[in-house]
Amino acid sequence: MKRIRTRALASAIALLGGAWLGASPLQAQALPATLGAVGGLAAGTYTVVGIYVAEARFGKYLYSLDEALSPRLELLPMVAAPIAGVAMGLSDNERLESAGLWGGVALLAGTAVGIPLGRWAWGSGEGTWAGGIIGGALGLLTGIVAGALVEPDAPALSGAGGPRIPIGITISVP
Repeated sequence: MKRIRTRALASAIALLGGAWLGASPLQAQALPATLGAVGGLAAGTYTVVGIYVAEARFGKYLYSLDEALSPRLELLPMVAAPIAGVAMGLSDNERLESAGLWGGVALLAGTAVGIPLGRWAWGSGEGTWAGGIIGGALGLLTGIVAGALVEPDAPALSGAGGPRIPIGITISVP
């Protein structure tokens, strides 16, 4: 019995290894394209939720699911983000990874900033979570765009020598 399991395991490893080593360019791009599509759909959906929450905080409410899903400009991120994700997955895996990493970090940062701002702006429990969702959506979208536009091999990002551009923030207090 042990011998059969060992042979089955060795055969499976050989088949998978052979398939992986002999993958055609189209097969090698299938996983990044799929990850780009799924990640894009998730990011686009979260962005749409952020848009709807922001609209609701300013008095523009949705009254039915049909109204929310009817063709409207607010749904554009749910269509555009998966398409952009597939395009990045097919063309540049490193750029897709960079966009995902920057988007995730910016989502957390935007949420962390949005929660206290929402509490300050609206002064209620609903304002707190609405601020977190809106800030997270803005951060996510900003991070993905920034991560997609920055060259993944840029010296300032990779830690290798080369010129660095300092980033500073100045706040003037009257």
